[in-house]
Amino acid sequence: MPTKLPSHSSAAPGLDALPEFAAIRRTFEETLPGRLALLHQLAASGQFEELARQAHMLKGSAGNFGRAELGQLAGTIEQHLRQGDVATALGALDHIDTHHQPMKGSLA
Repeated sequence: MPTKLPSHSSAAPGLDALPEFAAIRRTFEETLPGRLALLHQLAASGQFEELARQAHMLKGSAGNFGRAELGQLAGTIEQHLRQGDVATALGALDHIDTHHQPMKGSLA
């Protein structure tokens, strides 16, 4: 029977044990605060097309590293901006900071 993965686990069991994957994941976690700051800067300056593009990239990266909630919020931002619903997108951006703490323990 398959094991249910916690939301902070990698998408494929065992990948965290690979040094190459661990290094890429560590880079993702280390650069995440800057990526989130960029999202806020783009929103503040009204650059919504670029914000949607950056949210799309974050959605994919977060999904690859098992950060489901973060990926869902980034996807919400992207989807609503593409639909012209800036207010809902910005509401999701307001919530994204609570889901960006780097994962501890599995990054060694």
